Amino acid sequence: MLELNAKTTALVVIDLQEGILPFAGGPHTADEVVNRAGKLAAKFRASGQPVFLVRVGWSADYAEALKQPVDAPSPAKVLPENWWQHPVALGATDSDIEIIKRQWGCVLRYGSGIAVAPPGYRYNSVMWDLDQYRC
Repeated sequence: MLELNAKTTALVVIDLQEGILPFAGGPHTADEVVNRAGKLAAKFRASGQPVFLVRVGWSADYAEALKQPVDAPSPAKVLPENWWQHPVALGATDSDIEIIKRQWGCVLRYGSGIAVAPPGYRYNSVMWDLDQYRC
């Protein structure tokens, strides 16, 4: 069983936002994933470990949105009204660290925000210098 050091472990929840959940696919439903993530986040918060909530989005004029070929064009020129909202079951709190990314991937060298993480956090037992990575 994987053992994690609470002093160097954080929970990073990526793309669990209302505007993306309708497009979820895979072996589990969006509701199952959100409910499990909410329970895990509650345990992290209760033990004083940081919870990072990473969302994707752009300004109203889409200035930061990627401009590249995709399988299908965007169906709308505006984001759905609930795009940014965290699902209620996630239990987002003011103590969570909010990160807004401007690209599909999260752990990239350049972008917006994951550098707010305290240095020295581990991912799968590999030390990452999070000051070097951004979403």
